[in-house]
Amino acid sequence: MRASLTARVFGLVLAFASGAVHAGLLARGDGLVYDADLDVTWIADFNLFGSMAKANPSFIAEIVSRSPTVKSAVGGYSSFGIGGSTGTYSVTEADFLVRDGSSSLMTWFGAQAWAAQLSYQGLGGWRVAGSFLWEDGAFSNELYHLWTYDLGITGADPGGRAGTIAMFTGQVNFGGGYWLGSELDAIGQNGYVSSAAIYPNAIGASTALNRWNVMLVRDGDVDRQIPEPASLMLVLLGLLCVSATRLWARLPA
Repeated sequence: MRASLTARVFGLVLAFASGAVHAGLLARGDGLVYDADLDVTWIADFNLFGSMAKANPSFIAEIVSRSPTVKSAVGGYSSFGIGGSTGTYSVTEADFLVRDGSSSLMTWFGAQAWAAQLSYQGLGGWRVAGSFLWEDGAFSNELYHLWTYDLGITGADPGGRAGTIAMFTGQVNFGGGYWLGSELDAIGQNGYVSSAAIYPNAIGASTALNRWNVMLVRDGDVDRQIPEPASLMLVLLGLLCVSATRLWARLPA
């Protein structure tokens, strides 16, 4: 009897532990989604830039006014393919391209300028998503984690998990490229992009003046009063062990 109980409890512990590995996405309201695995907050509107530009005809001009220059490393990542880089790039409205009914594109400089001045739902501190990380024994990045682990989008299943994708709004151009936030000066000194859908983890080189899709992210959770999945898992495991111990004491050997 006790051996059977031990096996069942062990199975439940494994189930909880495996669930904690990729805790997934949590809706925080106000158009925000928290990724408990990466401890970052995504903006739920995949095409936030297009939505804001549609609502405010002066939106792009305001970005240029608030963030007129972006640092450009001379001879490095952000100046690849750009002659005469002085270390400072002057942002113009030409760095942005708004497309009706689709995602909006911008240069690397435009993406940095937008993130630097953005206040969304009263929150600042946004940055271009795509920082690199080591995950499950492989070189990965934030966008790949979102596509593959959270949304379930892979070459074999380009449709992904409909229920999870429904947490987001705005048309997503999965076939295009997305600027990555990480700079890789040591690898060819190029601007790198992530290509989603068929090759969701592919990294390609691009000059900083090309226009690609952009997703913004913010480090941390917007509501720390809500228990994080990892902490909640530990509490549940503790309660499970206490209950199992009490039941164990009542069973015959």
